[in-house]
Amino acid sequence: MDIPQVAQFLSRNIRTRMRVKNMMRLICSKCATSARKRMATPEQPKSVLQVVASVLERNHKKSVFLRNVGMHTKRSRMSAELKAEKRENAKLRLIVSI
Repeated sequence: MDIPQVAQFLSRNIRTRMRVKNMMRLICSKCATSARKRMATPEQPKSVLQVVASVLERNHKKSVFLRNVGMHTKRSRMSAELKAEKRENAKLRLIVSI
């Protein structure tokens, strides 16, 4: 490798590190915000089955597990939720592309 190639390689790695660092900051701030919201609104403790069901419901549209245990998804995803998730994903993509 000659000097310009080394410089280009190093600059790419620095940009990648900055992207990762920015992404981690964003994720940490979202986690902290989410935790604060949960702490502010007290609720009854959930059973293990309810926790598993809520995770599966968020991550999988049609969960065979939920049907097998006799639980049905509470609701389909609302358009407002989808729009908010799309905005969040767009922000993350923007940070990664910088």
